[in-house]
Amino acid sequence: VGLHLLEEAMADHPNAKPMLFVLTDGEPNEWLELKDVDDIIDGLNIPVYTIGYGTGANMDTLGAISSINEAASISASTDDVIYKIKNLFNAEL
Repeated sequence: VGLHLLEEAMADHPNAKPMLFVLTDGEPNEWLELKDVDDIIDGLNIPVYTIGYGTGANMDTLGAISSINEAASISASTDDVIYKIKNLFNAEL
């Protein structure tokens, strides 16, 4: 859904640098798994920055999503998560 919204916004702002930030546990939901969307993410060429939420976040899956278009993946389960997110935004914006 987020990638679709970015794709629509790019029609109005073609010079913008789109990126998506996703806060998730990394587990598949009832609709889609990584294998169902990895080609879509790759084809849109929009970096997807993943933030693993919770101590049980599937960081392997989140890292795989972020690596498709050379984005970063961080864990929000550590004490320094605010620092990590701040640095991620500063580096990319």
